[in-house]
Amino acid sequence: MVNEIFDVAWNCVRGCSRVSEGCRNCSSARSALRVNGELRAYSGLVEVLESQPAWTGELRFSRKTLDRPYHLIKPRRIMINTMSDLFHEEAHDGWIEQILRVVDDNPRHTFQVLPKRAARMKSIMERLYPQPLPNLWLGVSVESEAEKWRIIPLLETPAATRWVAVEPMLGPVDISWALEAKEQPYKLDLVMVGGEIGPYARPLHPDWVRSIRDQCSAAGVPFYFKTWGEYLTAPLVMDPRYPGGAYVQIEGYARMSVIAAHNWRDGLAGVRVGKPKTCRLLDGRVWDELPGGIQKAA
Repeated sequence: MVNEIFDVAWNCVRGCSRVSEGCRNCSSARSALRVNGELRAYSGLVEVLESQPAWTGELRFSRKTLDRPYHLIKPRRIMINTMSDLFHEEAHDGWIEQILRVVDDNPRHTFQVLPKRAARMKSIMERLYPQPLPNLWLGVSVESEAEKWRIIPLLETPAATRWVAVEPMLGPVDISWALEAKEQPYKLDLVMVGGEIGPYARPLHPDWVRSIRDQCSAAGVPFYFKTWGEYLTAPLVMDPRYPGGAYVQIEGYARMSVIAAHNWRDGLAGVRVGKPKTCRLLDGRVWDELPGGIQKAA
């Protein structure tokens, strides 16, 4: 089971559009498609393109869900917009201001936001809250080396807590410069890593994850490993009796030929076993570090 670091999702803004390769297999678009249709919440916001669900680019504001945090008496960790990007270019300034006002009005809750539009986030937060909201985690999603530039506006944005989600991780990423932040006005407080899920998911190499973990460890920054996604990894075993001349053996599974695996050049292969069976162990342990010693969500 995927282990989230939030307790409640709060979706006042619905709808999105693709901005980078990490959006290709958007799990939120798949979820929206299941509730799409006339009179339903995501009607007209998602469509099927080339056999895959995709956002149409239209955004919609749900005022009836705006006051939900007021009714949650017990302190919660609330993720803002799992079904959109709060700082999407089509999200009206007024929508964002109303949402942030609710955050300000509910200090007992911890709110989290994880957009890809980092530059707009910086512009809006500097204008509205130059003194950062103490109960708001500001973050960015970074799926590859090509997109790590999003961390720069985040480091320049006033925030009580800054975090980066390397998810879905599509390749090795070096963020050591951001973790050390010697020449930046602020620092990172958390890095989360996760693999891709869904029918078209791409595998996650263990060394990519280890690299981020080691970068965090060297800088003293909490590291949270969320999920391997759909794949487990094992060494290739050369055997001419199998199609492709090799097989992989995953504990609890029959041997699988390399034809059924995703092969890397270092002798490892990623084998699709499905999200519920991949577990969250990295080098024999679960990594649940969070800023300030905050306990993870149950």
